[in-house]
Amino acid sequence: MPAAAPVDHRLRALRLISSGLVLAALAFPACTSESPEEVVRRYVTSWSRGDAAVRATVSGPDAEQLVERIGVVRSFVAGRPRLVDHRRDGNEVSATVALPMKGGPELRLSIAVTVDGGRIRAEPTAFDRRLTSWREVRIESQSIPSGRLLDRFGAPLDERQRAALIDAVRPVFGERLGGGTAYQLWAGNEVLDAVEVVPAGDVTLAIDPAMESAALGAIGDKHGRALVVIDAATGEVVAFASDDADGRPLAVTAIPVGSVFKVATAAAALLEGRSPDDAVPCPAAAVIEERSVVNASQFDLGDLSLRRAFALSCNTSFAQLGVDLGGDAVVGAARSLGFDTRFAGVEPAAIDAPDSGEEEAAFGFGAAGIEVSPVILASVTATIGAGGIARAPSWVPTVSPGERVIEEGVAASLIEMMHDAVENGTAQRAAVEGVDVAAKTGTPRRIVDGVAVDDGLTVAVVRLDGRVFGVAAVVLEGDTGSKSAAPLIADFIRSISSKFPT
Repeated sequence: MPAAAPVDHRLRALRLISSGLVLAALAFPACTSESPEEVVRRYVTSWSRGDAAVRATVSGPDAEQLVERIGVVRSFVAGRPRLVDHRRDGNEVSATVALPMKGGPELRLSIAVTVDGGRIRAEPTAFDRRLTSWREVRIESQSIPSGRLLDRFGAPLDERQRAALIDAVRPVFGERLGGGTAYQLWAGNEVLDAVEVVPAGDVTLAIDPAMESAALGAIGDKHGRALVVIDAATGEVVAFASDDADGRPLAVTAIPVGSVFKVATAAAALLEGRSPDDAVPCPAAAVIEERSVVNASQFDLGDLSLRRAFALSCNTSFAQLGVDLGGDAVVGAARSLGFDTRFAGVEPAAIDAPDSGEEEAAFGFGAAGIEVSPVILASVTATIGAGGIARAPSWVPTVSPGERVIEEGVAASLIEMMHDAVENGTAQRAAVEGVDVAAKTGTPRRIVDGVAVDDGLTVAVVRLDGRVFGVAAVVLEGDTGSKSAAPLIADFIRSISSKFPT
């Protein structure tokens, strides 16, 4: 294919139509109840209905020529034209119309529409090119593969590893990876329009092949699962295994976190001087600031230590803590730990500060619509595992000195409480003999087609071979985090621990 000048992927105005015509007044009466935007939509939609429909919208000396040209183009259109965007200024509307073409990407036509005295006037770009041989219009296209994703040692990822990562990293490295469909649109011997694809290039990620293999093995081939591992010493994403959720990788999608957010509430309590051994009440149910709160299975533990309330995930204890501490303190602790960290390619978290006592109660035990992606949850636990030093998550190999975000003693107390959850609490299924694992489970609830479903979620700090990793696992519709997500972390650890002496 002859070389083509690079153009934006949104494409410049469609030359095959717009550079060869000027529309005179359209015989399309303006309806007072119809906006100019709606008229534009009706006008371009008429193209797909045949020459008669197009002819009914056009008048003036160039009408027949325009109908003929649109008729030629129609044979290459793969779907109905659509209105992409518009900008309105009084009675004038500038719009972009997209034509999905066979064998190539969308072609886009910029038009301007004015409502003038009961008539609609559409004015594409000025008559600046003589186009001939319209009946010989053809499209030549070529599929260009994208670049390779390499692991940290320079080896190409296999197909399953690549499939797990490509949708997550393409928004970040799309230009470097290149790939896509290159095409040229010809009329006779003349190129009317062209798109050149960026040449493919490779991207070296921080992925550790052994850890990636263990993570993929842990989630298996079942749907609605994800497991992410971040190196606490660098912030590197060293393992990324993910199924899709609504067309996006689950691991980079912000999801409800449930009781995992008790990590933030516990941190807020510790930052205000409370001790893991301080007593807190844990009734089976309570009404706190008009919020009804119930423990799982309605267990009633009376008064117990903050450490045990955390390990057993007592909702009533943490709802009361949320009110006692206040929304600002809990949100501040969450942000210090990095629950709202922004990371390219990852959906931002949703953490809205509570503005009432009832919301503070819900916030305290993670039932206030808080949504965070598994990648960021792994980063949060990596920060705790690093003694309160945060390192920005990274897709590529990196070195980071990090930044202290919480006191080392607070981080140590959180680890102590997470150890108790593994040894004597809800995270026991994350335990692996001989491996230092500290974890917190969560069971966030969602409404799917009007039915409440429980997802399983677990985060962990894992120490292997003198290294510290933050891990997050999720199983959509997995019942509790204890039953579904915690075992995924244990499976991952068992698979990888043989390669990392404990």
